[in-house]
Amino acid sequence: MVRKGPRARMQIYFDIMKVIQEELTKGEEIKPTRIQFQSNLSYDNLLSYLSELEKLKMISTNPISVTEKGRSFVQDYDKITNYLSDVGMSVSSIKDVQI
Repeated sequence: MVRKGPRARMQIYFDIMKVIQEELTKGEEIKPTRIQFQSNLSYDNLLSYLSELEKLKMISTNPISVTEKGRSFVQDYDKITNYLSDVGMSVSSIKDVQI
């Protein structure tokens, strides 16, 4: 996927939680550096986003996992991005929304 411009905060949340879910399905221990590389973030930014996601109760950090609320977000965000793609729009064309 080719990205144009900076990602919206919700896209970054989605990317992080998607990586966590994929790593969990592999049955591997989830390491922050793996999430960092796969979600294309600096380590400091990743730690900040993980903290935000934990405060929003979308992830748990000990051990790292996605909560039910986070799984629901990932599923809904994926549906929205697919719908927008079907109608010729993208998430980046929508202003950043606060959760």
